[in-house]
Amino acid sequence: MLAYRGDTGAARAAADAAVEAAAEVGGMFAAMGYTALAAAALAAGDVAAALDATEAWPQLSALPQSAALWRGFSAQAALAGGDLLAARRGPTKPSPWRPAFTWCGR
Repeated sequence: MLAYRGDTGAARAAADAAVEAAAEVGGMFAAMGYTALAAAALAAGDVAAALDATEAWPQLSALPQSAALWRGFSAQAALAGGDLLAARRGPTKPSPWRPAFTWCGR
């Protein structure tokens, strides 16, 4: 919410704290921290940080239902970086927890 309200500094600080706190637990908790980090980075216009956050996310969550959330932020980060093909194509690498067909969305 902080990122959407324009408080990008506080959003980034909260996201960094969430990623750090979830480092020991990993999985879904770390994935949600990286989702917040992607949102904060996009709101601040930091394309590189948004791309880094979305690239870290797929390895962290075993919940196929949460892939839609990640895919949205991944596409937004790719668009912000000017990579229209990557935004349209979506994720191309399968996760260790899901087969490739769940990634392509086709």
